[in-house]
Amino acid sequence: MSAKIIRWRATLSLFFVTVIWGLTFVWMDSAVSAAQMHDSTLSPLLIVVIFVTFRFAIGGVLLILTSSKARSAFADHGSLSSGSILGVIIFGGFLFQMIGLATPQVTPAVSAFLTSLYVLFTVIIGVFQGQNRLTPLLILGAILATIGAGWIQGPPHVSLGWAEMVTIAGAFLFGVHIIATDQLTKGKDGIALTGIMLLTVTLLSLILLIPLSIHEGQGLSPLFSLLINPDFLFPLMACGIFGSLVALVLLNIFQRHLSPTRAAILYALEPVWAAIASLVLGMENESQLLWLIFGAACLLAGNLLAEYSHINKQKTELIEQE
Repeated sequence: MSAKIIRWRATLSLFFVTVIWGLTFVWMDSAVSAAQMHDSTLSPLLIVVIFVTFRFAIGGVLLILTSSKARSAFADHGSLSSGSILGVIIFGGFLFQMIGLATPQVTPAVSAFLTSLYVLFTVIIGVFQGQNRLTPLLILGAILATIGAGWIQGPPHVSLGWAEMVTIAGAFLFGVHIIATDQLTKGKDGIALTGIMLLTVTLLSLILLIPLSIHEGQGLSPLFSLLINPDFLFPLMACGIFGSLVALVLLNIFQRHLSPTRAAILYALEPVWAAIASLVLGMENESQLLWLIFGAACLLAGNLLAEYSHINKQKTELIEQE
């Protein structure tokens, strides 16, 4: 199979990942609303930690039960080490993002904008590692993707307090995760890595969940009561199966065939699908449509520029070889 076909397969697969991740926002919003209606004493932070813990647990357990490759990864030191590192990094990103969202000053719109900075962080880290050759097209593509992802629900009102800085730290870790995925998945089985990664995030989330639940005076009984509530369980299962299991398997198999910067700009399409799903389901008012068009246009332009930059780079390399 030619490199061009592999690259297009990888691009389409990661494009599908962004669609799934966009839908996870809707599923998570539904689950949080159901949890608050089920038990008004649960804090937003505790609800999110419960959701993240069991989202990754569902994906990890299903993968281990259904895949011999995932089970055999525990006997392979390379897969165990790489999967654990990826799990720790992405858990750190989620943790910082959750801490920011639990504060009143970081609204979902502000969190989306600050988190979208991972596109720029990925470019910067790649440059320092010598992976990226900074070109005007690549810089412009990354900036447009960041603006598109951050402004898709309207201009965010950002003031840089501690909560915003924590959210930016989460965005940095998401950028690190994209770079690390590029480096750690090469030569390894993507399914095996995903199983280790999912269980690592589950374990770390449990370590956070248990003391947080006790600290808030909840104990574990409200947790089990919440998990058997169908309005909470169904979106949780959707996120676990599709948002964690399917999406991360595709990511760990196919991202290695694209540059980290190209992957980051592609991942920035995620809020487009979240906004479209919210509009279709009536979760957003129609006044957001213009911002959706603006954000989507910026993201499309960013992706086209990144693709054009890659084509130019290939042409330059061919000329230099001749």
